[in-house]
Amino acid sequence: MSLPESSARPSVGHQLIERYLVRHPYGLAFGLLLLAIGLRGLVDPLVGVRLPYITLFPTLFVVAWYCGFGPTILFAIVGSVAAPFLFFLPRFTFKAGAPVEVIGTLLFLVTGIGAGIIGEARRRAVFAAGRAAIRADEERERAEDEAAKAEEAAVEAEEATVEAQEAALEAAEALSARLAAEEEARRAESELGEFFENAVVGMHWVGPDGTILRANRAELTMLGYSSSEYVGHNITEFHVDRPVIDDILSRLHADEKLRDFPSRMRCKDETIKDVLIDSSVYWEDGRFIHARCFTRDVTAQRRTDEAIRALQRLESVGRLAGGVAHEVNNQMSVVLGAADFVLRRDDLSPEVRADVELMRDAAQRSAGITGQLLAFGRRQLLKPTVLDLKEVLRGFEPVLLRISGSQVTVRVRLDDPGGNARADRNQLEQVLLNLAINSVDAMPNGGTLEVRLGPTELTRDDPRLRFEPDVQPGQYAELAVADTGVGMDDRTMEHMFEPFFTTKPVGEGSGLGLSTAYGIIRQTGGYLGVQSAPGLGSVFSIFLPLTAQPVARPREDEFVPVVAGREVVLVVEDEPEVRRIAARALRVAGYEVLDASDGAAALEVIRARGDDIRLVLTDLAMPRMGGFDVAREMASLAPRAQILFMTGYTSSEAMRRNALRLGYSLIEKPFTPDSLAARVRAALDTVAGAAPTPR
Repeated sequence: MSLPESSARPSVGHQLIERYLVRHPYGLAFGLLLLAIGLRGLVDPLVGVRLPYITLFPTLFVVAWYCGFGPTILFAIVGSVAAPFLFFLPRFTFKAGAPVEVIGTLLFLVTGIGAGIIGEARRRAVFAAGRAAIRADEERERAEDEAAKAEEAAVEAEEATVEAQEAALEAAEALSARLAAEEEARRAESELGEFFENAVVGMHWVGPDGTILRANRAELTMLGYSSSEYVGHNITEFHVDRPVIDDILSRLHADEKLRDFPSRMRCKDETIKDVLIDSSVYWEDGRFIHARCFTRDVTAQRRTDEAIRALQRLESVGRLAGGVAHEVNNQMSVVLGAADFVLRRDDLSPEVRADVELMRDAAQRSAGITGQLLAFGRRQLLKPTVLDLKEVLRGFEPVLLRISGSQVTVRVRLDDPGGNARADRNQLEQVLLNLAINSVDAMPNGGTLEVRLGPTELTRDDPRLRFEPDVQPGQYAELAVADTGVGMDDRTMEHMFEPFFTTKPVGEGSGLGLSTAYGIIRQTGGYLGVQSAPGLGSVFSIFLPLTAQPVARPREDEFVPVVAGREVVLVVEDEPEVRRIAARALRVAGYEVLDASDGAAALEVIRARGDDIRLVLTDLAMPRMGGFDVAREMASLAPRAQILFMTGYTSSEAMRRNALRLGYSLIEKPFTPDSLAARVRAALDTVAGAAPTPR
């Protein structure tokens, strides 16, 4: 056992004793005994006195101090035995005469025992203190270790706290990010829901089995259903063509995206809408969740396309009709003129006169047909004036009563205000007559014919104008002719304005009534609308733009021109027969007539006789040089001459309108000799200097 550590550093000797002697007490005691005996052997000769135990006592105390009871007793016994023999011999006898030796030995033994007891106590105390110190050191070391561990734990705890704080911060950031993401997701979902509900295009989600899972407001409004009437039902209930929707569903299950897929959907009011469908499927883990479908109503567009196609057909037929009318009018002018000249003879037999009159009547009827063709093609010459439509209907009411018969009830309804419109009264009455006759024919078993007048507002998608693609929105006067007849289906209405199309038996209708009415109204600047269904009758509506201009009243002192004359007139016509008839008619009326086959020839005549010519009667449409070109050149060659245009047909409606706008006079083919002479006289009687300026 080691000695307790002191606060001061131990000496080298103390360290040696601690290391070699204290740890081996019996060896230390024996060594000290030998050292004491050796010192006694050195000291004794010097002092001359034999004191055997004098040198042993200090050593005894050292042994007792450092080695404890056992080594001290060993030291005392060995010393008390060895000392007499070493130091007293040969005089040591232990006799009565040697009390000093005996007393010294006993004293040495007793001292050794006492010192051993004291040394042992001291040694035990030292060892106890050492052990306490060791325990204290161990406790200190353990405390230091614990402190170090606590410090490490504190550091680790601090690090853990920092990590926990960082983790808490990361968790807070993650939570904040998650909350922000959830908020963003909720906002996106809200925006998506708002977009879904407020989108202008129809949207609906469809499940794998065709069940409608969701539909927005535009979809429901487009079809007229409530949410409960639409959502939750199978999509096949609303598509007219079952194979189409089956095809759509099969394509969606094959993960095929649909773009502009055409279909027809049934509305709540049983009407049918043409739609285009865009759709794609939302998949999740390979499962068909729902199909997202976008529905666009293209009914109006389809109707517009159909109207454009119908209008193109009508334009094509109109051009053909105009071309036919041009040729027929030229020939009818010849026939009527020749017939008129023949009928003026006094030497005709009754049979010949009757035949010629028959030919003239046929020619006039043919002229009427060509007039209808021109009306359909919007190429006839109109004379529009501002009309009071109420007055027109009041004047037309007796005509309606005459054509209706006893089985048809006629009603005329005039709403206030009626309104004024600009139109050719004769042509407008012709349209009303055609529509009324058509309505009466549609009621073979009787019914009601109603003609009503009132203001209305038109929009581009007005259902009454399904065949009019170019509707100009605004306020119009509506002249409606309604009947309770058999009505028409969609197929019939697609062709009803085409010339010679009729549903009547052969010989009972020419098929020109509606086509003529359509052409006149379109040329007037209005629209002709229709609403009809089988068994529900028909309503034909004439829409004319309202005008604030006052009604034009005819003058009571209107001048009636004299037919005959003596002036020089130049006739320019590329058709020889027409030119010959026109020239003859004017010569019969007393005029001096010059003629030319085209514009170039006319200019040569004008250069030669320009000062004498008072009127040029020229066709508008001619090869090489037309009537406008002649008028333009004539302005400098014969400035006093008037212009009268002849027209049977022109491919340019703008040319006709331009002639009227500039104030030129026109006469339509076919014409009779008398009507031609009258128009020439009226043109010649125009005030000098008031002739239009060619442009």
